[in-house]
Amino acid sequence: MHLDIDCIRDILLIAEKCTYNAPAYIRDVKTQLCNYFDNDIAAACYELYNAGCIYAVIKRHTMDGTVVKQIRGITPKGRKVLEKLNDSSILNKVKKQLPGIALDALSLFIQQLLS
Repeated sequence: MHLDIDCIRDILLIAEKCTYNAPAYIRDVKTQLCNYFDNDIAAACYELYNAGCIYAVIKRHTMDGTVVKQIRGITPKGRKVLEKLNDSSILNKVKKQLPGIALDALSLFIQQLLS
């Protein structure tokens, strides 16, 4: 499975508006991001959580494995990634080089983006 860079950026934009007391529930995120498949959004949220870019509530041992249930905010690392992805020259360069990021490579991509 590959992740869409725009989907990652859009999730980070949503996370930036979230707080502990005003989280974004995944069902609402999926409704807001109707340009992407639900499974892609769920996978991107989970990978962003694993990469340390978002604060989230996860649920383990579901039929789909471990899933993000709520986004509760953006981490400092996530804010830096979002800052880079909001730069159109960087975003266009990334899109040309990596049209889709494999799930396994997301953490490495984030490290390289921040260096």
